Amino acid sequence: MRIYPDPELPDVVIEWFPEIDCGEDTDRVVVSLFTVDPAAEVSEVEVPCQDAGARFDDVARLRYRLSAKLEDPSGAVLGGHDTDIDLRDGLNERVTAFFDRSPAAKFSVSWSFDMGASCKSLSATTVLLRATLPGGGPFFFDAPCDEPLFLNAIPLEGTFTITARAVAGGGAVVAASPESAPFTITRNEIADLGTIVMSPCGAACPPF
Repeated sequence: MRIYPDPELPDVVIEWFPEIDCGEDTDRVVVSLFTVDPAAEVSEVEVPCQDAGARFDDVARLRYRLSAKLEDPSGAVLGGHDTDIDLRDGLNERVTAFFDRSPAAKFSVSWSFDMGASCKSLSATTVLLRATLPGGGPFFFDAPCDEPLFLNAIPLEGTFTITARAVAGGGAVVAASPESAPFTITRNEIADLGTIVMSPCGAACPPF
């Protein structure tokens, strides 16, 4: 017997971003729907993370707690997203989940200056970094100018280039680097970009 959707009952759709959240093809998302008063689990669905979404059809017109967990195959929780939804008006609900997964596509980089310059001589307090992915990004980072080694992560795997700018306390750019050679970052590894060399440029500094 075929069961048709009930047009009188709302549907719940939850979506996420597999290009950011899914580290492996075996990662999964477990989504649970709970009533609020009284608190009780109504339904649960488990889907591959790469599916980018899940749904509950024909949900009763009540208030709910929607809980989504990003897990690896062993069941270890990699991130989560919880939200309250109210279906008492009978309207469909669409939720975007942000799992806040700690990105593992990491890179390390250091910087120096040519022409005998230094953070102190340039009154530079901050170094701004821009990582650019062809067709995506850019991603921006900042760090104290005198930091000996900078370690951070980009929430996407891929091949990037990076440029640097040294900024003085008043916000003026005082030194700049050329665009780096392409480098590739992948999850669970740290890409060592070596040392970026910036040249003092004063009023002639190129825009970032």
